[in-house]
Amino acid sequence: MWEREGCDILKGKKILAVDDCPQLRDLISSIFSAAGAEVITAADGEEGVSMALMKKPDLITMDNNMPKMSGADACKVLKTSIGTKKVPILMVSSDYPIFKVLFEEKLIDDYLPKPFMFPDLLGKAVKVLEDRG
Repeated sequence: MWEREGCDILKGKKILAVDDCPQLRDLISSIFSAAGAEVITAADGEEGVSMALMKKPDLITMDNNMPKMSGADACKVLKTSIGTKKVPILMVSSDYPIFKVLFEEKLIDDYLPKPFMFPDLLGKAVKVLEDRG
């Protein structure tokens, strides 16, 4: 089921999934874990920034509409912090208008609208990691 072309790049990668919905965090975690990645989760943008600075992930998936700190604000912090500015960020959100702005400002590396299909999440993650080389 998880034998998708290119998914080998996910094996052993550390992925931070930031979303305020516990069920969605668990789903994203399960998808990436099944592909061989180590997954760390955070419940809001503020916790996501803290976890990213502490754990040094290889990829971050980020929702936008969250308590304490929005995904957009978290991306701004992460892309200006020395320890995380090169970590690719995949925005996974239903907040479509923000995608274009954040992408043009190079605050996210790609985006995936909710709801999404499992293969699309894996495909976007693989693409972002391959683009980072």
